[in-house]
This record gives sequence, structure tokens and C-alpha cells, in this order.
Amino acid sequence: MMNKKTFSEHGQALVIVALVMIGLIGITGLAIDGSIVLADRRHAQNAADTSALAGALAKIQAQESVSELEARIPMRLAALDRAESNGYTNNLITSTVEIYTCDEVDASCAAPYAGDSDYVQVVITSHVNTYFAGVIGIPRLHNRVQALALADDDDTGPMFDGNAIVALAPTGKGCDGEFIVGGSGTVTIKGGGMFVNSDNTVDDMGSTTCGAFVQDGCKTTLDFIDGGGITSVGNINLNKNCSGNLEGPMQEGVAQIDFPPDLVLPQPDECGTAGKIETIDSETVRIYPGYYDNVPPKAAGKANVVMQPGNYCVDDFKVSSKTAVSGSDVFIYILSGGEFDFSGGVMELDSSGIEPYKNYLTYVAPPASGFTDCKITGNASTKFTGTIFAPYCNITINGSSDPEGIHSQIIGYTVKLNGDNSLYIEYDPGENGEDVQPPQIGLAH
Repeated sequence: MMNKKTFSEHGQALVIVALVMIGLIGITGLAIDGSIVLADRRHAQNAADTSALAGALAKIQAQESVSELEARIPMRLAALDRAESNGYTNNLITSTVEIYTCDEVDASCAAPYAGDSDYVQVVITSHVNTYFAGVIGIPRLHNRVQALALADDDDTGPMFDGNAIVALAPTGKGCDGEFIVGGSGTVTIKGGGMFVNSDNTVDDMGSTTCGAFVQDGCKTTLDFIDGGGITSVGNINLNKNCSGNLEGPMQEGVAQIDFPPDLVLPQPDECGTAGKIETIDSETVRIYPGYYDNVPPKAAGKANVVMQPGNYCVDDFKVSSKTAVSGSDVFIYILSGGEFDFSGGVMELDSSGIEPYKNYLTYVAPPASGFTDCKITGNASTKFTGTIFAPYCNITINGSSDPEGIHSQIIGYTVKLNGDNSLYIEYDPGENGEDVQPPQIGLAH
């Protein structure tokens, strides 16, 4: 009888267990290494974000005293310091930190930021030692992150794109129009155009023109010198019975400006102090900055009123034909609900040179309700310099003036040109208020 051989399978189970354990340990190791790398990536991204912001802030601060190119030195130093404080020392062994503006050759900014010097790019490359992946020949893993931060210095430039006359009313009123050119004279605008913010798209109705911009009659000639033209959100409708006496380029459908405007000039401190009146002689008084219910002051009772330099806070500014008002380096703040009527026999005013009213001649504060009526009547003795900013006024411009007369940017809610003689308005950005946007810093996404 033959003996049967038996084989034990106990050893095979041990081998399988060992192999499984190796796999589990490997997976656990890779998970640990992966978690470390992911944690480092999050930390590197946070470091890049804060570094870019620090660099952007340093760049803007430096540009107050040095050129944009020179400002990149403190920008890089600030960004490197912030990265180092977060553990990325740029030692080229554990980490590399690169700082550029997006217009630099070595920058890798994607569109739409590529080529824009207002954006700061920080790129952090980190090298993370592994614990378990080294067993399979991976001693290090790498992270590369980037951040972009806007470093937009204050944007200073002409208000409302350098248009000489602006009507800010945002909605149409049918055939009335929000910007009307009428009268029977020649209106010459030098150095700027006309902007109509109304979305009024009412088209011709019979022989009467309607829309945002309206030509009222055929007796007015409109000329633009040194650029300019008519731009409008709504329709520009010319009187079809006229023979093209409104010259200059015309464009409809432009982007609308928000109303009320973002720019609000602060009430001057002088509103809390009564103004002083000083009698010079039988015909002349001198008035000093402060609050007045009326200018010229009724208490003055003189033909000539001389405004001393400074800020004036006024309920109503109305000049009669028998009064002459003059003043240099003045700013006139019309209180809420007030209005102005610059229609005197002689008016010679030039704007303040002191911030925040620099190159502003007049500002009309927002009324509690409705809109006020304001008037400018030019004549041979009229001389204005500086922005007349009256976004809550329906402004009528009458009369006449010569090239030395009205050097003002005129901004109202609605505007009507109604000159019967030659009306000449010259706009020079250097003589008028500027639109100043504060510096902007922020991460780009």
C-alpha cells in the first residue's frame, strides 16, 4: 500500500499577508507624502497672494516719489520679505520666489494681464522632501503657484472724457430733449466736445426733432475747434429743415455714465462760519470766505463786489445786471436746493487752487428733491475759469462771450444753449477739475 503525501498551505497565507501589508504601507506612505505636498501647496498659494499684495502696496507707495520703473525695487523687496516671513526664503534649495510686473519679459502673466505694468506677479516654486516616495526613487515633490495683484496708481484725468459741456440726465423726456441747441447765434467750442448721457431714443416726429440731443431751429451755427463733437447715449436728431449748420463728428449709442455721479465734493468748513463784509468805498465791498444766504450779499448794497480767495458756502448766487462780481482763487459751494444765475453785468471769477476743490469754480450740492434751474449769461465782460459742476441743475447758457471769456467745463443735469450772439467756450483740462480715482490694490482672479 502506497503512502499519500500531503502539502501544507499555511506558508502561502503568510506571503499574501506580507504582500498586502507592503501595498498598504506604500499607499499609506504616498497618502502621507501627498497630504504634505497638498498642505504645502495651500500654504505656498497663501504666501504668494500676500506677497503679491505687499509688492503692489509698496509699488504704489514708491510711485509717489519715484518713477514706475524705480518703484519695482521696493516692490520686489516687500514681496520677498513677505514670502520669507511665510517660510519661502528664495534660497534656491527649498524654494524659489520670482517677482515681476506683467509687462516684463520673464513674466508669465496670462491674458488679459499680460503686458500690463499695473499687475504684480509672484511665482513661488517649493521643493518638498518625501518620506515614503523616496523608496521608489522620488526623493522630492514640487509645487509651483502664482498670484497676481493689481497695483493701480491713482488715475487722474479730465472729467467725463474731456467734454466741454455735459448733460448727465440718464433718461429721456420725449421731444423736450436733454441737450438742446437753439437760439440764433454762433456757438464755438474749443478743446472739447458735448456729451449727452440720456438714453432718449425718441425719433423724428413730423418736422420736429426729438431725442437726447435736439436742434431747436436753424439759426444756430455750432463749430468745434481742436477736436470735439457730439457724443450721445441716445439719439442725436437734427432739424430736418436745416442745412447742416451743426458741424463736427457725431456718435450715438455710447456707454452711459451712472447717475448720480460718483464724484461728490465735500462741504467746506467755511459753511459753519458767517462770511465777513468789508466796505471799501461808496461803490465797492470786499467779502471774505464763509457762509452767505445770498451772493452778492443784500446787506452790501454796492455795485462792485470783490470776493477774496477761499471757499464760499452760499444758498443762492444771483448777480443782477447792475452788479459787478470779481474774485480770484475762489470756490463757490451752492447748498442743497440752491441755484446760481451768473447773469450780471460784469463777472470775473477764477477757480480755487486748493484741494479738494482745485480748478473747481462752482459745485451745486444734491437737492432734497427735484432739480434746480441755473443760468449762465455771457457778455463781453464775462470771464470764468474752472469747472462749473452742477449735476442737479437744468442749465441754460445764454448771451455771448469771446475767446477770453468762458474757460469752464460746464456739467449739468440738462443743458440748453440759447445764445443770440457769438458764444465761445474754451475747455483746457489744466484749468478745470480732474477726475481722481484712488489707488486700487487687490488680487486678480
